[in-house]
Amino acid sequence: MKRILVVLLLGIQISVVAQEFGSSVQFIRSRINSKVRFHQHAQGNKALHYTKDLRYIDGEISEVILISENMFDLYLRRHITVTERFLIDADTLAGIIKHFDDVSLKELRAYMKALNKGGQVEDYYFKEGNMECSKVFLSTNGLASILIVPWSSFEIPAEIRQPLLDEKARYELLMEEEEQIAIRQAAIEDSLNKLSYDLRVHFPNETIEIDNLLIKQIVRFYTTGSQPSFRELLESESGYHHFLSTHSVRFALEDHSRPAQERGGFIIAGSNNFETVLKCDSINDSCELFEGSRIKLRRKELNGRSVLTHIDYDSLEISIYKGVVDVMVKYDKLKVKSKDLPSEIVALMERNFVEDVLGKSKMYFVAGRVLGRDVFEYELKWENKNLFGF
Repeated sequence: MKRILVVLLLGIQISVVAQEFGSSVQFIRSRINSKVRFHQHAQGNKALHYTKDLRYIDGEISEVILISENMFDLYLRRHITVTERFLIDADTLAGIIKHFDDVSLKELRAYMKALNKGGQVEDYYFKEGNMECSKVFLSTNGLASILIVPWSSFEIPAEIRQPLLDEKARYELLMEEEEQIAIRQAAIEDSLNKLSYDLRVHFPNETIEIDNLLIKQIVRFYTTGSQPSFRELLESESGYHHFLSTHSVRFALEDHSRPAQERGGFIIAGSNNFETVLKCDSINDSCELFEGSRIKLRRKELNGRSVLTHIDYDSLEISIYKGVVDVMVKYDKLKVKSKDLPSEIVALMERNFVEDVLGKSKMYFVAGRVLGRDVFEYELKWENKNLFGF
């Protein structure tokens, strides 16, 4: 089984080679070359020097060697020299030995204890989240060293192996429990993030502006986008058309964000994308008048959380009259000349008229009730003036 081991001996400014047991020797050499090239072009510690070497047995590569001189170690707070020996068996990485110049066994043990929080028995360590085992020892060359190999190939003394396995099992059980807790917490967090809160219940002041915007949108639709047109109504017998419909409408803020993803060794940036989505059912008309809405909801702060929101319009009744009528205007008084137009619409037009003019005119109008409010928009055609794009 292949596992990745990243040894954080260097400072944050140093890119570390990631070893994967079972990788080909070509892969290991390529990663080492990439590391060396990176630091040859990087700014900062110009005194850092790399030396590469190969060792052979029977014409086959047995070791890939990288010596890092004058490398600053954050834990030890000084410059050190590290020789990394990548042990190759059957053309694949089988283990790593690291020799440390000017680092005592005591210092290396203290470092390994701080780094490998997963478990320790005497000089044997395993790092949290990995299946490798490490051993601190004094090499025959007199240097404090670390041997890192997969568990399956480590020859651990019997008296050490069982306590270490017990410690490893205890740690893995603890990690599994913590992982399950993290999964449950993430699921709860995800569920909370997907909850949508009714603006009318939690943020009633926000709905006034939205209601006004929706009414304007509906009136604009019948003024400029609906059929019949004002030209057709002008030529019709009645001179007007009554639009009557009932709708169930929801504007909901939805999270369409995309998390960052890793593909082929590259990180593809995620997105932070929230969209207002229209959901509409109509009893006796289409939902065309709500499409292309300018209503844009925003996340709101509720109980210390940034939450999604929505606003509902249940049984939204629309009663709109659109037409062309002759009118007499005397300053701010309006007299509608129409025998067919309902009296309540005539009264609505007369009480909402505000125009300080005098004379006769044709009025192109949209009038009625939306969301329980009077709506009335008009243009007076004086001397063949174009109205509503007519």
